Amino acid sequence: MGIRSYLQGANLLNTNSPWYSILAILIDTGFTFLPALVAWSATKKFGGTPVLGIVIGLMLISSNLPAAGAVGRGKAQPLMVSLLGVKFALKGYQGSVLVAVLAGWLVSFVEEKVRKFVPNVVDMILTPILTLTITLFIILFGIGPVTRLLEEMIVAIFRFLFTLPLGIGGFIIGGLQQILVITGLHHALWIIDINFLDKTGFNLYQPVRNASVLGQAGACMAFAIFARNKQLKTNSIASTISALFGITEPAIFGTTLVYGIPFMFGVLGSAIGGLFSTSIGLAAPGMGTAGIPGILYFLGSNKLYLYLLQSIITIAVPLVLTAFYIKKKNI
Repeated sequence: MGIRSYLQGANLLNTNSPWYSILAILIDTGFTFLPALVAWSATKKFGGTPVLGIVIGLMLISSNLPAAGAVGRGKAQPLMVSLLGVKFALKGYQGSVLVAVLAGWLVSFVEEKVRKFVPNVVDMILTPILTLTITLFIILFGIGPVTRLLEEMIVAIFRFLFTLPLGIGGFIIGGLQQILVITGLHHALWIIDINFLDKTGFNLYQPVRNASVLGQAGACMAFAIFARNKQLKTNSIASTISALFGITEPAIFGTTLVYGIPFMFGVLGSAIGGLFSTSIGLAAPGMGTAGIPGILYFLGSNKLYLYLLQSIITIAVPLVLTAFYIKKKNI
């Protein structure tokens, strides 16, 4: 994904090209259907029927629901539905790990309760139908509105934080960004990038996003360099490369969050990087790209060295701290 972003930014790959479509199949499929994979795994873990987890996960990202990222970027409108006189703004849960886990638990819980009163003779027909129906309605009209409320609160808080002096807001936002990635709530924050670009022509959020991804890259890089376990080392090399190009999920779920403390070291590095960029007013003329592809925003600008300095600082802090952690734990 990161390489594709670079090729697009360098005008080496056209979105209308058939090769773009081929690459999209290869690159996007796993991430597009991530909620289905997570819901399947969670359902299996909680003792439910795994295939029901897959189906409810696919429902979360149904093409009939506007993608959360598209809504966040202002490219789509939520699906407005009225239920019992109350209007609900529905959207998909692409990239949302937390909701997918909750869906896996919920489908397992509902299936168990439904199976207790459904006669055996119609169990194979009624249990899946009732389980999926009840679970979907709870998610769309229960968990969904709560998630939307949380998103609105987070956007309001982040907007306020950018007004704080001395880069304090950048420190907090940089630290929180990857925590929100775990839950999928970060999709709502694209509206902040859009507002910056609309009002000023420059985006203060992009360098903070850069810090957020490179913090995890630095922590994961330490495993790639210093880990003794060969499998962990190999996986961390691939995840580090991915994070350097702006995609942190492999680094988070494959390495840093697995060990806990290194994830927090990454968060600390991101916070320091965010503090640095906001304190000096570093801003990009666009949105959506971070890490190595983000360099394209600053080519030919006298701010390039600041972007590179921020990147180095952000990577170095968790790299050093995680290296000591690995040595101490003999990983």
